[in-house]
Amino acid sequence: MKCEYLIIFDNQNQRENYCINEHTFNNIVESNSDVIIEKSSVEDHIIYKDIRFKYKNQNNFVDKEKGEKYYFNITIESEEDKGEEEFTYLLSYIKNSMIQKGAKLEVLWDSISLKYCEKAYPLIYKIENLMRKLLTKFMLISVGHTWGDLDTPTQKVNKDRIIDGYLYGLDFKDLPDLLFKKYSVKIDHEKMKELINRNGKIVLEDLSEFENKSNWERYLLDKDDKYSMNDVRKIMGYWEKIYDLRCKVAHNFLINKNDYEQLVELINKVQPILEEKVLKLDVLKLERDSKEIIEDNIGLISKPLLIGLYIIEYTQLSKTLEHCYNYVYSDESIIEFKMNEDIIKKWKEVDVFIEKEWHLIAMLIYIKSQIEENSERLKEEELKQYEKDSKSLRIRIKEHYKDVFI
Repeated sequence: MKCEYLIIFDNQNQRENYCINEHTFNNIVESNSDVIIEKSSVEDHIIYKDIRFKYKNQNNFVDKEKGEKYYFNITIESEEDKGEEEFTYLLSYIKNSMIQKGAKLEVLWDSISLKYCEKAYPLIYKIENLMRKLLTKFMLISVGHTWGDLDTPTQKVNKDRIIDGYLYGLDFKDLPDLLFKKYSVKIDHEKMKELINRNGKIVLEDLSEFENKSNWERYLLDKDDKYSMNDVRKIMGYWEKIYDLRCKVAHNFLINKNDYEQLVELINKVQPILEEKVLKLDVLKLERDSKEIIEDNIGLISKPLLIGLYIIEYTQLSKTLEHCYNYVYSDESIIEFKMNEDIIKKWKEVDVFIEKEWHLIAMLIYIKSQIEENSERLKEEELKQYEKDSKSLRIRIKEHYKDVFI
């Protein structure tokens, strides 16, 4: 293992000349009685608690124009997995000592962090994809939405979000929301009348479906589950901590043994709960009312997911329109179909849609452009309504051109 630091002392800003050469630098390091720097004509070493590590302190470079800045490029190297605890402590001690003396320290290389990043990444990859697997299967069973049959081209959403079909529009941190975020179901007038007419009065059991509960509590909780609902509720907290550690790995921050061990502990708490539920999803059956509740409340649970659903429906509508467009103009040399205003103008020559539907198509195109520019402007109810309107229009088009889709 090897770690390399660039340490800069700007003595112009110091009240005292803390470090003006290698000798004073070594004095700072050796202020701890357990640390000794051993100079040799062959190879230098730094010794901590009788463990020897290779040590190199390149010649300090002085800014001769100002004569105030001193640079120390030090490298400390350990044999693989030998005295890792002492090696880690020594590095931490040197960093803290230099910073306390007012130095600026840049990490040029850290093999310890590299080691634990390489061990952590596969664990993060597996737990993320296990969660996506669970969510995708749940969506297929509940909302349906032809997720499994749709070959969605890669689309860019909100400039930095990639939707590649299914649930890949959701960021890592948002993934559990669909299952674990609580929401209340609104009681409309007709539903209330139905409940009253059922037995002449309303009891608590009748209102249970309208409680503030998560989809896990509503549809996935099973009396035979190995893990209690209390265990499940903790997943959101665990996931946030996993996300923080994931960010450190993904963005090349330094991670240490404690970070890695914390990650392993968190994943070991989450993984078995998800694995158990993935297996049980194969026998999950939901009533139509339950499916409608899930679909109607997606916007309350996750706006990114709602955007994903809109993009998928928009893509399906676009493919349907393209199919019909090519059929209508099959005998002509026409420009390639694209969902834009030029195509709308061209297709208006054919008396297929009423004016209201042309306005809807134009608005759907506009909403798509807004998603690509800044989805924060869009309201959840607006996205949900246009997604439903798009679906209704697509069904009507297929009915009108039913011979084309045989």
